Amino acid sequence: METVLLSKPDIEKVMTMKDVVEIVDKTYIGLGEGKVINPTKVGLDLGETAKWPPYKGFMNAMPAYVGWLDSAGIKWAGGFLDNAKVGLPYISGIICLINPKTGQFKAVMDGA
Repeated sequence: METVLLSKPDIEKVMTMKDVVEIVDKTYIGLGEGKVINPTKVGLDLGETAKWPPYKGFMNAMPAYVGWLDSAGIKWAGGFLDNAKVGLPYISGIICLINPKTGQFKAVMDGA
């Protein structure tokens, strides 16, 4: 199986904000029905509040399984305060989707 790589422009070509709202709505309904697994995110403090390491940033790992899509994945995203000084956005992120039956990667996409 081939893994699809999707940039932000790729995603914007195939999804509208209306699509996103519908997906979020269905997913919250699934969560209420117990058909979404959404563990607490795991945070990695890279100096946002800690003195060490000194990078003034954080990353969060956010795994989930969405039953109505029969899809699982993880979003790895964070923010770094000093990025603006070097022309980078404060927030960056990536989403990896897998086939929940096999663990094979289906897609890697922009998650910012």
